[in-house]
Amino acid sequence: TELNEVNEAASWYPNPASDFIYINLNENFEGEIRVYDMMGKKVADSTVKKGHGLHVMSISHLSTGIYTLDIGGAKSKVLVK
Repeated sequence: TELNEVNEAASWYPNPASDFIYINLNENFEGEIRVYDMMGKKVADSTVKKGHGLHVMSISHLSTGIYTLDIGGAKSKVLVK
């Protein structure tokens, strides 16, 4: 599984994903993680407090498609299958 680096504060895997996205966060990261569909509608979100290294986000409710993962303002594409 390829590690997808968003910025110096975060990376995530797997891509494509089906049930969960595993997000490795810098210990100093604190903020919002959001998932948007291709129309720009927010379909999932999570708040992360400082000091969490690995964050697991459920995406099992999402239909197959391409989504945008927004980690503290840095964006990356996610393929959900």
